[in-house]
Amino acid sequence: MSAEKIKCSCCGKEQNANQYYISESPFNSATGKLSVCK
Repeated sequence: MSAEKIKCSCCGKEQNANQYYISESPFNSATGKLSVCK
């Protein structure tokens, strides 16, 4: 089972979803995470 990957909108790196903060904003409803990595 592979972990979900998200591309950071700031640095451009693709990282595991656990490297992003949780977001309840409707703007981030697709992933439930901020698009900027920790």
